[in-house]
Formats: sequence, structure tokens, C-alpha cells
Amino acid sequence: MGTSKGNTNQISKLDFSEIKHYKTNIFAWSLYDLANTIYSMGVVSLTIAPLIILLTLSENANIDPSTLISSEITLSRVQFEDGVELGGYYFAGVLLIGNLVMAFLSPLLGAYADQLSKRKYFLSLITIFCLIFTFSLGLKLNLTWVLITFFFANLTYQMSLVVYDSMLPFLAKPNEVSKAAGFGVAFGYFGSYIAIALSMYLAGNNNDYILDEKNYIIKIGYIPSYFSIVAFAFLIFGIPLLLVKEVRPQQEKIPFRETMKNTFASLKLTAHEVFQYKDTRNFMVGWLLFIDMANTVIAFMSIIITIGLGLPAEEVTLVLAIGITSAVLFTFPIGWIGDKIGPKKLFYLIGILWILSIILTIFTNLTIGGVTTPKELAYLNGLVVGPALGGGWVAQRLMITELSPEDRTSNYFGFTNIFGRISSAIGPYIWTGSIWLLNRKVGFDIGDATRYTLIVLGILLISGIYLISRVTDHHDKYLAGARHIGDGIWVDNQGNQID
Repeated sequence: MGTSKGNTNQISKLDFSEIKHYKTNIFAWSLYDLANTIYSMGVVSLTIAPLIILLTLSENANIDPSTLISSEITLSRVQFEDGVELGGYYFAGVLLIGNLVMAFLSPLLGAYADQLSKRKYFLSLITIFCLIFTFSLGLKLNLTWVLITFFFANLTYQMSLVVYDSMLPFLAKPNEVSKAAGFGVAFGYFGSYIAIALSMYLAGNNNDYILDEKNYIIKIGYIPSYFSIVAFAFLIFGIPLLLVKEVRPQQEKIPFRETMKNTFASLKLTAHEVFQYKDTRNFMVGWLLFIDMANTVIAFMSIIITIGLGLPAEEVTLVLAIGITSAVLFTFPIGWIGDKIGPKKLFYLIGILWILSIILTIFTNLTIGGVTTPKELAYLNGLVVGPALGGGWVAQRLMITELSPEDRTSNYFGFTNIFGRISSAIGPYIWTGSIWLLNRKVGFDIGDATRYTLIVLGILLISGIYLISRVTDHHDKYLAGARHIGDGIWVDNQGNQID
């Protein structure tokens, strides 16, 4: 392949000695991981899907949702199952629209960020908007309001991730990227502890939400008052981001108009490379399938545990707490392993953990021949899914860091986010469509239909790992100082082209 326009055979030197307090700098960066995890766990995993379904159920049954904050109401089976399905489609719909928008914005964000000398201020601005929309989620118990507000909260959250991830190569030394990513992900999971602790505190004194798939009882409980507290916690732990120092190659200050011109030129160049270079193409499509499975589990986690496995809402927080503890303990070691074996082999390890997690989930609290399997399998599953989820993001960050040209790292993260957004858009519809098929056409009740839909996610996972297995393993030469400069061309640290 010929060299892309704009590529050179010189690798710019990043002087990490500029960062006087290197480890403290990584720690400050990781605190933002903790902060945004409070949002992702508190809103996306714990409360927004149940709230949308509960508001759908109350609207369909002509019930004032404000009465469901402190009171339980029993519905008919038809009302409950129809409302759960419709609420699932509403939730999937808002994710679909948001992810299609992110598919368009991600490369623009990445390309624009690559033109900035300091990305932390751009990231801070996006975060402020996310905080405002998160705070606003609980202001009105109205289905339309919640759907629209969640759309903007989640959109700005996803935008922040593109910029945040792209900061990593300019904070961590090349041989410590995976370790730093692992530390960020592992430390970030402490944000999940905070989110769960806050929800458990608010759910005390019989104030938890209820979605009882056996007795068709519903209650909104603490959820509306939870969002403002999540926003405040996000703000507090996000402030240290302003202290982070990025190492950047020497570059002249560029006017805004020229910055935008360079943004679109870089975007065009990266789009060409992503689809022409087989390694990036295979990884992007494989990542789409892999993260489709993970994103769907995250989005519907509370529904899987309550409706799918038939466990009470308080079990959601317990299983998640176990999963988070496991993630905190094992994600950093997974990052250390990733630095040793590289992202490709790391994905194999993560894939095995996910397959084990899916099997454990399917067989949790399952009645076979009159015998019910123990619900404690859900706790064992928590131990497995923690490092599986955290390790997937560590492997992704390392893979993109190795495959992307140094001057377009944000752009490559942006394109990775496109494929992630596409998966997040179609995943919920694959999920809800599979449940509808198993419930309405095959004849499973809504609980078993939810449980067995996990098999579909397993097929997506295996397909994604297969495509990632077709990516060339460049890890050893990357550690030796070689870099990809575009179009599949690698050069050593002297600028000489190598195979």
C-alpha cells in the first residue's frame, strides 16, 4: 500500500519528563473514570430502564405515576407483559436515536480533539451539559420528559468518553498504556460502589422500586430523587480532571477555521484507512459485535436480574456490588497481563469470561424437572462478569492505541465509537425482538424469554471474537518502538519502514 497523504516516516517524541508527578497525573485522569462510572452505573445500569418501563406501565393503566413513589399497585398479567415489552421498545428507541447521532458525531469529535493541545477543557464543557441533563431527569414524572432528557444526558456522556479515552496516549508511556488503562477502569469501578451505595441508602425503609414479574406488582420508589444526587457526585469527582497535564508533540497554535479544515481532512484520511487496512476493518466490525453484547447486558442488567431471573430488586444491587468488587480486584491485573500478551490475546481471555458469565446467568434460579438451581449462581456470575466487562475496555483502549497513528489517536477512537454506537443502536432491538419472538411466537413467559435471549448475545460475542482473531498481532514491535503511520505502514523508531 502507498503512504497516505500527510504521513511521514518520523515518529514524534513525547517527552513524559514534562509531567513532574507522573503517577499523580494518571490518578487524576482515573478519577474522571470514577466520576463518569457513577453516571453509567447509577443511571444506565440501575434506574433508567426500570423507570421508563414503570412510567409506560402507569401510563397504559391510567395511573398517576406520582402515586407509585410510595405505593405499590398490582396490574393484570396482560397489562404487565404488554407494558414491559412497550417500555423496552421505548428504551431501545431512545438508545437507537442517540447512538445514530453519536455514530455521526464520534469521528468529528475525535478529529477535532486531535487538533487541540489541551483536551481537558473541551471534555469539561461536555461534562457540564451531561450534569445538567442528568440532574433534570427526576424533575418530572412524565414518560416523554424522561425519554428526551435521558437522550441528551446519555448523548453528552458518550461524547465525553471519546475525548477522555483519546487522552490516554499522552498521559501514559507506551509500555504502560494497558496498565494505565487497567488502573483507570479498575479505579473507575469505585464509582459503581458510590452509585450502588447511594441507591441502597435511598431505597431503605421500603422505598425500593418494584417490578414483580410473578405477581405483577409495580412501584417507582426512590428513583426520581436519585438523579440529582448522581449528578452532584459526578461533579465532585470530575473536578480533578482540570489538574491533568497532557504531553503533546510540538505544534503551532492553529486558528479555529484552519482547525476545522484540518479536522475534516483528518477525518477523510482516517475513514479511508479504517476501511482499507484489514486490521482496523476486522477490529472495528469485531468490536461492533463484541460491544453489542456488552452494551446490551449493561443497558438491561436490572431487567435481566429482576424479570429474567425472577430475583427481587435488592438482588440487583448485591450482584452488581459483587461484580464491581471483582472488577476492582482483577481489572488492573488484566491490564498488566495486556501489557505482556497484547490486546489480541487479551480479547481471547475476555471472551472466555463472557461465555462463562452467559452460561451462569442462564442457569441461575432455573427450574428443571421440578428442581430449581440456586440463585447464588448470580453471585458467582458477578465475580466473572466484573473483570470481563472491565477487561474488554482495557483491551479496546490498548488495541486502538497500537493501531492508530500518533497524530490521529482521537480520530481512531472516534471511529471505534461509531461502531460501538451502531452496536448500541441495534443491540436493544435485537434484545427486545428476540424476547418478543420467544414470548409471543415460541410461548415462553416473559421471564424465560428474557433469560434465553442471552443465547443470542453469546452468538454475537463469538462472532466478534472471531473477527478480532483475524487482526495481526503487532504488540511486540509496538513495545520495541515501532508505530503505525497509516495505510498499514509501520516504521521503527528511526523512521525506517518495517513489515
